[in-house]
Amino acid sequence: MTIKQKIILAVTLVFLLTTAIIMSIQPTFNRFNMIVKHTSFFLFFSLLIFTILKLLYHNLLKYDKLQTDHAQVWLKVFTVIVFGGFMFTLSKIQLNYVDTYETPVLLKCSYFDDYGNKLYDSYFRYSCPTLEVEKDNNTIKLSGSESVTGTNMTYYADETRVNGGDINSEIQFYITVTYDNLDRITSYQLKWTQTSIITTSTTTYHGYISLMKDIHNTYDASQLVSDQRNFQYKQVTQGSNDNTTNGHYDFNDAFYVQNKYIVDYQDKVTITKDYIDRHGNQGSMFIGEGIVHNDLIHAEFNTDVLFTDEVFINTILTTGPTGIKEYKMMEPSYGALVYINNYTNINGIAVIKNHKRNFAYGDYDRKYEIYPENSNNSFILEGIFNLHKLAKTEYGYRLEMYDYYNRSWEDHYNSHLRVSPSSVFHVFDYLDYVDLLFDTAKMSEHIIYPYNPILDHLMYYNTQ
Repeated sequence: MTIKQKIILAVTLVFLLTTAIIMSIQPTFNRFNMIVKHTSFFLFFSLLIFTILKLLYHNLLKYDKLQTDHAQVWLKVFTVIVFGGFMFTLSKIQLNYVDTYETPVLLKCSYFDDYGNKLYDSYFRYSCPTLEVEKDNNTIKLSGSESVTGTNMTYYADETRVNGGDINSEIQFYITVTYDNLDRITSYQLKWTQTSIITTSTTTYHGYISLMKDIHNTYDASQLVSDQRNFQYKQVTQGSNDNTTNGHYDFNDAFYVQNKYIVDYQDKVTITKDYIDRHGNQGSMFIGEGIVHNDLIHAEFNTDVLFTDEVFINTILTTGPTGIKEYKMMEPSYGALVYINNYTNINGIAVIKNHKRNFAYGDYDRKYEIYPENSNNSFILEGIFNLHKLAKTEYGYRLEMYDYYNRSWEDHYNSHLRVSPSSVFHVFDYLDYVDLLFDTAKMSEHIIYPYNPILDHLMYYNTQ
């Protein structure tokens, strides 16, 4: 090998290795980055192995025993076989690496309408149901199903706890949403029913849980009222015959819990709640108050009674020319914890750029790289610990959440199922507008800014 060839070889190896390393610190699941990275690694090791084998080949040719034509032919064949074996092994290692560390597992899906209202979360882990869609004027109807089979660990229904056994569980859900001419939700209804068969060593249980969330919103310049009722029915039968109810339960005369939020827009915005709790107790309570600053670019709300009398939570929303810019929550009573989400506009909705937490013992800033997958209808949001895919659909958006660190947990989960709501009264938190204002625990989940009429209704009437 001449000096010129050695220089070219060295430069090529350095270039390929440098390219692979640079691409390794770029967003992992960007298709272009992944292809360039693995191609560079493959070419680097291939060229390195080829060079080493070539040197060994020429050194072996110096031995007297290998000077015959027959020996040289077999040496060439052996060298080619060894090189092919290295290439095959290298390919398998790369494929296994991609499958283990760069093939994320789908954990769950969330479903939003065109305006950022969350309509449904998949219930089972590793589930992402396909929705059937019907549209009619200002109404949209969605339906779908989920199922899971595995080894049951704990099952609750109708205060009955079943441990152990094999379980087969299925969920059917049906959603109806109606909008006004300003694209605000006037009614939302979710019917959700889970049927389960649990087979133990001694008997068979048939479980039935049916839930309904029913929301009615009314709007005018001085008041917003959101009447939210949650219904639930549970039943477990024991034995070979299934005596449980079929289909969604008829909730006409059923007991329900209620949160009726009343937002009055005066000099200050006040939020109160009329409620019926799961014990049947009724009452009314003050939740918090808010203002829109004169620049009309941010609203500020606070509460000191939502959780306990000792907790004070302040929420600030900042908007800009392209929509929502920042959503901030603070808990001064807990060492001035500050939660901040910064958003960017994608196809008309606010999508997270980074999630920050600032508190007395340290800060962190979880940033997201956002890039299109195949077209402007599908985007990848890549964070440090998780991966999301945002896809445009005929009803709005589907947000897929992936995990790329714990692929082995999928088998573990299916052998440790806890598939039913707990024995207490279960309430879906979709469209709970006060919860969205003040629940700091869910800030990191707001990958899409959750549309909230308490804020947006306020903004709208202050600009008229």
